[in-house]
Amino acid sequence: MASTPQPPRRLKDWQVVLYTVLLPVSVAFFVMGLLGIIALSDHQQKSWLSRTRPAEYMRYLISINTGFLAIPFNGGMFGSIFLIDALRKHARARVSEAPRKLSRQERRHPEKAKTK
Repeated sequence: MASTPQPPRRLKDWQVVLYTVLLPVSVAFFVMGLLGIIALSDHQQKSWLSRTRPAEYMRYLISINTGFLAIPFNGGMFGSIFLIDALRKHARARVSEAPRKLSRQERRHPEKAKTK
């Protein structure tokens, strides 16, 4: 039995502010994880990125626990996807709740618009 899709739900004002603030943080974590992967994949350290101080710290953290690279990369990616999806659904819900604008034809001939 197929379930009917629910209409988009509007977020509370504090949720919109929180999601908007967390989105750049989440993207920054994703980029940090991505740069860590790039720096760690350069074993010969030919790239300028792999010779930086943050790359040394990332290699040190990875030597302690390999999960340190997965946390910012995956957390930032999935967090960004969740936040973008929630904000898009909120925007869609706001548009669907807004009053419908009348077309030019309906403004010119209001008697025809009432019969629809």
